[in-house]
Amino acid sequence: MFDCGDGASLDLSGKLLRLKKIFITHADRDHINGLPQALNMLGSSGPEVFYPPGSGSFAALKRFLDVFDPETCAHATWTAFEPGQKEPLSGDWMVEAFKTQHFLSDDQDRHRSLGYLVSRVVQKLRSDLRGLEQEEIDLIREDQGREAIQTEVIEPYYIVSGDTVPLSTEQIGATPYLVHECTFLDGTPGGRMGDHSVLPNLLDSVMQAPLKKLLLYHISQRFDPEAGRASINEECRQRGIRFPVAAVFAGETVDDGFAQTVYEP
Repeated sequence: MFDCGDGASLDLSGKLLRLKKIFITHADRDHINGLPQALNMLGSSGPEVFYPPGSGSFAALKRFLDVFDPETCAHATWTAFEPGQKEPLSGDWMVEAFKTQHFLSDDQDRHRSLGYLVSRVVQKLRSDLRGLEQEEIDLIREDQGREAIQTEVIEPYYIVSGDTVPLSTEQIGATPYLVHECTFLDGTPGGRMGDHSVLPNLLDSVMQAPLKKLLLYHISQRFDPEAGRASINEECRQRGIRFPVAAVFAGETVDDGFAQTVYEP
């Protein structure tokens, strides 16, 4: 799970009991208010909570929960997760943290907000063997073992941005799927836009990335979903965005966010 806001336990229902790891992007209340309930319901299964190392809020929350609910919440493991650090998931999957820009006052060495890259570790044929016939490759494998013909490759799959200014094309790299916050759909005054993403700026930042699909989330509840979808579609069309864009609005609970397509090129 990435972040654990209000109602997360209710939304997940029975799926919550399969939860082993929770990755928190930052300590704003709308991203962590569901943690006490989730940890209580998970009880002695002892989930792992990973959080930005520069935030003191998580140590304080742990101390409170250890006293307030020692029979359940105290079983959780809390880990400060450094940018660049990797954590294995089930199967061949893994999560890597990277620094984001949500708290603009943070210096280079303080990390209070993180994004997460989910990748898969796969075994592929060594590049120097790709020109050989299959019979030759089979002979090498039989003589020297499978390790002699394969190399481990980490393939990025999707990114969860957390709250941040728009990620750059360099940060996205070759990742095909991007889940990016889009708090503001326009420049409406009254919001703290400096540390969140605004739709036009976000699209300008990611439009050259080799994405297969973009999912917008964390959209402010001030935006009506119907009008918001029309606005996203129009902004994408004006820029000639080359990949599909989906969106999930405040209050919506869906099984597959990427299926909520609002724009097709």
